[in-house]
Order: sequence, then structure tokens, then C-alpha cells
Amino acid sequence: MQIMSVLSLETLQQVALVQCGKQNVIDLSCISYAKAMIRQNQMALRCGTSRMDEKNVSIDGISVSFHDHKTYVECTYAKANRIVTMKIYYDDQAIISMDIDSVLKKR
Repeated sequence: MQIMSVLSLETLQQVALVQCGKQNVIDLSCISYAKAMIRQNQMALRCGTSRMDEKNVSIDGISVSFHDHKTYVECTYAKANRIVTMKIYYDDQAIISMDIDSVLKKR
């Protein structure tokens, strides 16, 4: 019985690690897409061309939407029964801060 308990706990820990790894991939990908969007919009501002204010992509099978609000990029996606919102704040030099919020989906 003790061996089964230990094996169960070990399996649960491995599953939790895999889920954390997937979450990190999504979060890091969101930051990477936001950086590219910021860079493109800053170049558009310098060149007088049109900005990309919205972008929708699929990251690891999850639909993610990006909205540039000129001082931050808002990244939103649904995962399990939650809506995750990342706000990536930037200035003309770099990303300066980030907030992540997760709320339950309304049914």
C-alpha cells in the first residue's frame, strides 16, 4: 500500500511538472509575440506606416489574442476554465513591466 501511495504521489508530481512546463511555453511565447508586435509598431511609428493593433495566433493549440494599447500589449487566452490576461508594459526602449491575471470563465 505504501509503495502504491509513493508511486501515486510521484505520478502526480510529474503531471504537475509537465503542466507547468506547458504554461511556461505559452507565457514565454506570448512575451515573444508581444515583443515582436512592439518592435513592429515602433518601426511603423518611425516610418509613418500603419500599426498592427490586433493579432490573433495559435500557440500550442491555444488561441491567443494580442491588442496593442500604445503603452502596453494585452495578451488574452482561455485555458481550462480560466481566462488569462497578460499586460506587457513597454516604453520606447524595452518591456518595463508585466501583470498576469487569471479569472474563472463565465458560464
